[in-house]
Amino acid sequence: MLNITLSPEAVAKLQGLLAEEDNGDAVLRIREVKVGGG
Repeated sequence: MLNITLSPEAVAKLQGLLAEEDNGDAVLRIREVKVGGG
C-alpha cells in the first residue's frame, strides 16, 4: 500500500474539503487516488 505523508496544513485543508462535501463521495475519490485507480 502507498504511504502518503502530508503536512499539517495539507491535512487541515483536506479535512475542510471533506467537511464541505459532507458525503461519502470525497472519501471514495481519495481511496481511488491512493490505490492509483480512477
